[in-house]
Amino acid sequence: MMTIFSFIYSYITNYSFNEPNLLNYVLVTSEFLFLRRLGEQQIIGWIFHYLIGIAFAYLYYKGIDIYDFDSTLPNGVLYGIILSVLGISGWACLLFKNFPIPDIYFKGFFFHLILAHLVYGLSIAVCFEFLFF
Repeated sequence: MMTIFSFIYSYITNYSFNEPNLLNYVLVTSEFLFLRRLGEQQIIGWIFHYLIGIAFAYLYYKGIDIYDFDSTLPNGVLYGIILSVLGISGWACLLFKNFPIPDIYFKGFFFHLILAHLVYGLSIAVCFEFLFF
């Protein structure tokens, strides 16, 4: 859902916020040769992006399991907010550390990350509520 939201948001705003391509950019602009070579494989950004999403879905699941929370929409929103902060922090570190800095509209990108992570948190909450519990 988050990826679909990102494509729709990019289409509506005419800004391309394609996270897998930005992950590839981070790799190909790295000072490490093996990361540059890895980044040349366009599929790697998609794989990393989905692996991160799966890892955070698993953390949500473990949080529900360990702390005996219900998978509710408010919990999904809270998780989305937490992931928004982590996502913005992570992207800021990745993008501003690499030179040249990519030519993207950063305020729009970070706003997009907030919305996308809210969609992600809500999607996870709905999936776990209706599919698994």
